[in-house]
Amino acid sequence: MAKVGERFPVSPTQGSIDTSYQYSPLIGLRNIRLIRFVQADTPTCTCIQINLDKSPPYDALSYTWGNAFPKHITHIDGQELSVSSNLYAALKILQNSQEIRYIWIDAICINQSDDMERNQQVSIMNAIYRNANRVVVWLGPEADDSDFAIQTIRNWRKHIPKEASLSDKAYWEKVASIKSSDLTFFGPPGTTANRAWLAIKKLWERSWWRRAWIVQEATLCPPQRLALLCGNQSIYWEDFAICIDIAHFLGGGEDGFQTLENWQQSFPTRLHSFRVDRESGYYLMLLKVLQQMRSYECSDDRDKVFAAIGMAADISLDEITPDYQKTVEETYINVVRFVLGASELHRLDFLGYVVRQEGLDPDMVWIEYNDLPSWVPDWRNQIISSPIEKHQDTDDPSCERLFRASGLSKVEAKIDGRKLLVKGMRIETVKLLYPVCDTHRKAVGQTIQSKWREALPQTDYISGGTVAEAFDRTIVTDIFQEDPPRDNLYKRGHRVDWSLLESDPLSLDESALCKRNDLEVVLNRINFARRLFWTDRGYLGLGPGGMTERDMICVFNGGQVLYVLRDAGIGVYEFIGECYVHGLMDGETLSEEGRWQEQIFTII
Repeated sequence: MAKVGERFPVSPTQGSIDTSYQYSPLIGLRNIRLIRFVQADTPTCTCIQINLDKSPPYDALSYTWGNAFPKHITHIDGQELSVSSNLYAALKILQNSQEIRYIWIDAICINQSDDMERNQQVSIMNAIYRNANRVVVWLGPEADDSDFAIQTIRNWRKHIPKEASLSDKAYWEKVASIKSSDLTFFGPPGTTANRAWLAIKKLWERSWWRRAWIVQEATLCPPQRLALLCGNQSIYWEDFAICIDIAHFLGGGEDGFQTLENWQQSFPTRLHSFRVDRESGYYLMLLKVLQQMRSYECSDDRDKVFAAIGMAADISLDEITPDYQKTVEETYINVVRFVLGASELHRLDFLGYVVRQEGLDPDMVWIEYNDLPSWVPDWRNQIISSPIEKHQDTDDPSCERLFRASGLSKVEAKIDGRKLLVKGMRIETVKLLYPVCDTHRKAVGQTIQSKWREALPQTDYISGGTVAEAFDRTIVTDIFQEDPPRDNLYKRGHRVDWSLLESDPLSLDESALCKRNDLEVVLNRINFARRLFWTDRGYLGLGPGGMTERDMICVFNGGQVLYVLRDAGIGVYEFIGECYVHGLMDGETLSEEGRWQEQIFTII
């Protein structure tokens, strides 16, 4: 498997295709091209142009472009078009399918040398895949026992009531009841079940799963219309998903080739989770979609945004339009401009998605970028650090705020070229820092938090209670869900239950074990890439891993949380990240009348 951060030329809008094929211009804004295979020894087809809203039934192909060379020649309407090796392999399989009449394939149906056409076609990509009769995923040729993997998954699905869909209670009850001792699904090395999991692992590691555009392409149609094709074997998502769900519950057994945590962080699991969110009707805002896509690959960094806008519920296509004439910086700043112009409640949310690599384990920094203004989230950065939750209901964009660090003030911020101008106040200075929690691994993450705890003074806290109590609330930013992930509602006033966290898992009943696991997940999510710190006045906080001593803690007008800035010269500042400071999250600083002076921060 390629390392995270390795680049793949997999954009659906990748240009520079050598061809003698002459495209006829698309007539209307909703027109697309479809191809139809004709019988021949090599991939050969005809091309028609139709209005998307009046099209005949068609399939849409989802695949990776793969290496640009060597090229292979396919024939369209008697002309030649060169395509990548991976697409050519798919065409050879698809042309013999009895199910396909018309099919849409980006590399063939979009004139890749026409930027205006690329912009226009990418803007309706969502509709192209949504309207398709089927979305066909090409995982690649048969290899690594893939035929056996697919056949086994198909057999496993037979053990689930046929009438049970992926969203039915009967399906989940059956999957949850599967035990690691069930030899149908698990077994030691050398058994059929073990062979199947090893083959499934290889199937999950194929490059298609890491391609940014698949998050859109593979989540728009229902599971019975998403077909995965590998070599000559095919399987629909409603059947394939069982191996993801079994792995989620049991982690692939106890043979040591994967742990449950590894399975849960895999790309198929992420895609499945995103599909479930969309099918459940969750309100997915642009920033959250971009965050989901952060770890995915694309050859054109602008595609992270262009793929996301087709899936976000809070944006229309005319608010950010695909434009390959704009630079990466212009494209990413446009995202900030959109958010700043959105509802008052969310105008500063983009600052929570800024992730700086300073202070993190160097082994984690896959690709380092320093070419954007510090206040612009860099969606190329694959380090996923979750923003601080700011709203009571994650599925209701108009719900109550969890924090009011700036009281009832309104956001006063604007973009000026490469600068962000925002009104606020400097209220604290960072005095002491603790080590960064720079891994998702449970054992190490807990060790870091335990070290933080052991280093605390056993004294009273400045705003009431003890330092120990303030710490227990700070490392979870004082919020919790009563029944995650089933309950979307967050509440304030939560403390870490250390007796539960440090207990022997074998001594716990099922309910307590679930609570313990949920707590571990929360701690890893909130603490990852963050560090504990003290301010000069004695407040305890949790902030970005890149913060240093003498950094400033600031209130921004309209901001729900607090923010870390660094002096970058006369009158200008760098943005480091958002933070939680216990005792200052509900507008307490505003009661100290005359102590703080408002100013316009110029952030570069």
